[in-house]
Amino acid sequence: MRPRPTQLQMKRRIAASAVIAIGLLGVGLPTAGAHTATLGVSGRCQDDGTRQVTYSGDTHNVPGSGQGHVATLTVDQIKPPGSLVSPVPQTVTGNTTFTFTQTISGHARQASATANLVWGDGAKSHPTGEVNFQTNCPIVVPPEPDPVVVVTSSDVTNCDAGTVTTTTVTATTGWVLVGNVWVKGTPVVAQKVTTRATSTQECPIVVPPPPVPTETTTTTIPQDPPLIVESVGAAVALTGAEANPLPAGASAGQVDTGGQLVAGGLAAFAGFLMLVAGFVLRRRHGEA
Repeated sequence: MRPRPTQLQMKRRIAASAVIAIGLLGVGLPTAGAHTATLGVSGRCQDDGTRQVTYSGDTHNVPGSGQGHVATLTVDQIKPPGSLVSPVPQTVTGNTTFTFTQTISGHARQASATANLVWGDGAKSHPTGEVNFQTNCPIVVPPEPDPVVVVTSSDVTNCDAGTVTTTTVTATTGWVLVGNVWVKGTPVVAQKVTTRATSTQECPIVVPPPPVPTETTTTTIPQDPPLIVESVGAAVALTGAEANPLPAGASAGQVDTGGQLVAGGLAAFAGFLMLVAGFVLRRRHGEA
């Protein structure tokens, strides 16, 4: 017959059983973590002939707080290799939906990528998305823009000729298709010259001043022959004795100082009359 265990031995057995039970319970509990469903994938053609592939995923069982609440998303195993994926890396918080896009050639028939999610508590998920395409993406050519037309003109006014010459320059810039993008071509320049008559605003009519009326004044100085003084405006003319101011004897070589003195006095008097006539004429014009 086996001896009964002491009270101390009983306590030790009970404690060991409790530890084993707790361990077994721990094996059955799920660990804290998160996972994502398989990535959904779709694609659409773009105007430039490329195809944009969109990957969409959902996170589940994410803790509401703590280190396991936020994950970092990166993407690898990208096919076709070298295709552009964005935005990566990115932050995924809580239970949510995340997306990223991939740009591939419009002739590529398959695309795939793996999303790597790593949470702060160490949990990880690596869903992969894949899609196949049956057709190519065509290049969509946008409609050609209207030409760009720039018109400039300049005028040259010639009042003497009574003409206005207008030069008009027209520069027309068309478009050239590069790939599926329209770019501006070389401008085509055309020039046109036209002539028209001037207007009164461009060349006012200039009216010349009225002519100054002329007056003829005749003064006769008694002598033999008579001396006639005529003044037209400011001009004075002598006729008669002016042609031969010396006596006949003096012209024949006979010296007669008395006759010369008389002739000189007459000439001086004639000059005086000329001055008087000019003064009178100017005075009349001033009064007019």
